[in-house]
Amino acid sequence: MGWREYAESVQQGRDNRDNRDKSPLPAPIVPNVPNVPRVVADSLARDWSRALTQVDPCQPRGGIDPARWKRLHEQSLWWLGNYGEQAARDGWGTGDVFGLRVGYERRGGLIDQLENSRALVMEGGRASWRTYGVRFTYAAGAYPDLPAWWRLAARDDSL
Repeated sequence: MGWREYAESVQQGRDNRDNRDKSPLPAPIVPNVPNVPRVVADSLARDWSRALTQVDPCQPRGGIDPARWKRLHEQSLWWLGNYGEQAARDGWGTGDVFGLRVGYERRGGLIDQLENSRALVMEGGRASWRTYGVRFTYAAGAYPDLPAWWRLAARDDSL
């Protein structure tokens, strides 16, 4: 018995003598997952990187406290190096990540809320981290219209 005959005998052994195994397979069910095209995501990550390289960490602007300015810059660089490209592909926007709410410290975007925490886990559109044993979460899309902290500072200087 050759391999073809053996394969046919195995296939015939599985035949239930009904029409289920002779009909074409149904199309697989794939969930509708929002996806940002890679070209757009890569462009967004490059824009973030370009904006951060133009910021001087030692020259705070727009009335932002120098310590906070430096913290925002360092945290942004760390986040961008570790999560930036994937987060852009997952649909995170500039306001979601780098947004700043005037008068509400630690109530802006992800970077403003992290407060130098490096215990960050990003899964799709959700970020979670721990600071001093307390767990925090943040979802993409929470504050999409917030201006990035470096843009807000530049706008305040021009007044």
